Amino acid sequence: ACAEAGCTSLRPGCVAALPVGVVGRAAEEQLVLMGEVRAEVPLTAKALEAICHEVAESVASSEAVRPAAIVLLRPRSILKTTSGKLRRRDCREAFLQLTLADAGEGEGAEGAAAAAAKAPP
Repeated sequence: ACAEAGCTSLRPGCVAALPVGVVGRAAEEQLVLMGEVRAEVPLTAKALEAICHEVAESVASSEAVRPAAIVLLRPRSILKTTSGKLRRRDCREAFLQLTLADAGEGEGAEGAAAAAAKAPP
């Protein structure tokens, strides 16, 4: 909720906070945010970077934790149940698959955010 409140470019009710384990540290998790941008937001690298910065600052100031990654998605593309609830487990698995694919290209989670936001529908 703090990510949505701190950034008007995200669609309300379409942001998932996900715990992701740290490689090599079984007991440690990092925060990953996955959220949809509003339809009127341009999907340019500059706009997406500004949104990521705004979200990270908002979460850091209200929750005292910085997200390890922020994945921005096109409107109406986050995984939801038929009743409209976020499918967090599936979102987490999608993030892990995305970062694994991008890691092969040397981009990591930051590249994943840009790739997810720019991917064709």
